[in-house]
Amino acid sequence: MRFIPNPKSVLRSIIHTLIISSTLLGLPAQAKMKISHQQRAAKKVVEDYFTALNQNDAAGLAALFHNDGTYVADNDHELKGKENIQQSFEELLEKINHQATLTQSLISINGNTAVVESETDMRLKLLESGIELPATDRDMFILKRISGQWKIDKYICNGNICYLDEAA
Repeated sequence: MRFIPNPKSVLRSIIHTLIISSTLLGLPAQAKMKISHQQRAAKKVVEDYFTALNQNDAAGLAALFHNDGTYVADNDHELKGKENIQQSFEELLEKINHQATLTQSLISINGNTAVVESETDMRLKLLESGIELPATDRDMFILKRISGQWKIDKYICNGNICYLDEAA
């Protein structure tokens, strides 16, 4: 005779295990809520980045970075400082229009540092030729929280957009 467990008792057992595990391994409910709030705040910075990119707003893009923030392109081209980043975006946005849709993000937070891995579907329009190109970018944003506000400390671009400004 084979033992077949009652589905209700199995579900109850799973729920009890989850509650005990979260109590023993996790944080108090209040701390979990703060982390969730911080994850949303960090994700909003990334969403704001793509909104500013779609609106061709170089100043808005640069404003999301710390003063000493860094932009790293796929070809190891690195820009440091908000002013240099803004100038580069101004030059890029004169050549290319972007329509980006954030399709996925993974957020990890440790204290005042957040790492957001994003995947974005893009439609790029080269303004000089009028050619439109589809693109998918997989990028990484490293954010720092200073005085309660998340800013981009380092943005690592990993996709076609990173070097299209050189080809355009």
